[in-house]
Amino acid sequence: MVVELPSDERTPDSQLGFPKFEDRIILVRAADEQGARQKGTDFAADYEKTSSWIVRKIVEVQEIADADLKDGTEIYSAFIDREWADVLRKGGTSPLAEWKKQNPGKDSDDATVQEIADAWDNRDS
Repeated sequence: MVVELPSDERTPDSQLGFPKFEDRIILVRAADEQGARQKGTDFAADYEKTSSWIVRKIVEVQEIADADLKDGTEIYSAFIDREWADVLRKGGTSPLAEWKKQNPGKDSDDATVQEIADAWDNRDS
């Protein structure tokens, strides 16, 4: 699920800052995908009642084939494109980490999405 952490910080010109987001993976037990999605929706509603965070979307529901959770149990997998596979395989960084590398001492909360994307597109090969 995608969770938004609203910002209560103000910029120098008194505007609210940009929110932050979390990619959250939770485990629920259910008989089928519909039941799992409903449990996720219920969890999200309860979560929002006890925090200021907002669940924006349940992105995906995946079945875990193993009946017992033990070492090595796969909790989540997703297909990725070649570029991300190369990043992971070669020990590369994320777009945000690349922006930080190119902008030492700057606060990433002040970066725009376009600036982070540009840093990624213009990284050293």
